[in-house]
Amino acid sequence: ETVEPLNQVGLKVKDVVVLIDREQGGEARLESNNLRLHAVLPLSRVLKTLEKEGKMSADLVQDVKAFIAANQTGPNASGNEMGAAETPKRLPYAARAELTANQCAKDLWNLMETKKTNLCVAADVATAAELIELADKLGPEICILKTHCDLYPDFDDSFGAKLLALAAKHDFMIFEDRKFADIGNTVVGQYGSGVHKIADWSHITNAHIVPGSGIIDGLKSVGLPKGRGLLLLAEMSSKGTMANGAYTEAAVKMAAEHPDFVMGFISTRPSAWKAEWSKGP
Repeated sequence: ETVEPLNQVGLKVKDVVVLIDREQGGEARLESNNLRLHAVLPLSRVLKTLEKEGKMSADLVQDVKAFIAANQTGPNASGNEMGAAETPKRLPYAARAELTANQCAKDLWNLMETKKTNLCVAADVATAAELIELADKLGPEICILKTHCDLYPDFDDSFGAKLLALAAKHDFMIFEDRKFADIGNTVVGQYGSGVHKIADWSHITNAHIVPGSGIIDGLKSVGLPKGRGLLLLAEMSSKGTMANGAYTEAAVKMAAEHPDFVMGFISTRPSAWKAEWSKGP
């Protein structure tokens, strides 16, 4: 992509210099176009060094290798140290939809299959007006738009209707990143009524499990009749987080007790969990 416009203005490109070769088949693609790759470092060597120096765990290194193996653009001709990681077998989105009885999750999988995208945009903007404009522009390319309605000083009663109209127009789902964290009776009001009436317009929301499973019961009483789905915060990446270990295992257990409403998790490394999360009933 970079070479083509250079060729169009009469420049002859024979060599390509990069800092890191990600070892995803780029060298072979360049060779097929008579270009020679010069990389300062292969990614495999970076990973090996970081692991040796204690900057990355062995599990994280393996996760990166598995990702690279699963996302090749062509033969890897680098003669590198990446190794032959087995490419994970991934079910098509439509097949995954068949594995769940959670209607919101099923709708999302089928949307991703039909629209051929798994792109979720975190709309971290300052106003509702900006969000509506962004939703209209990016809607055709995404499957989920993530919002923070309590941040918008210009939020009004028309917000939900406008956003739902755009979601229908461009075929995407809305995820209000509310992070509910109160007792069941309180979240019923926060979710179903109050100022924002989140359950009326957001297909997906999320919650902490600090209050116990009652928070799921409360949100479920409002959201399930509307076909909504819930994500549980099982892990967080913030410094000093307590959402790990036993907390994460408790989140998985609670989710398994509500498969019709809990559709997944907010997490960082689910592959490292001790507890197992079912693919579906």
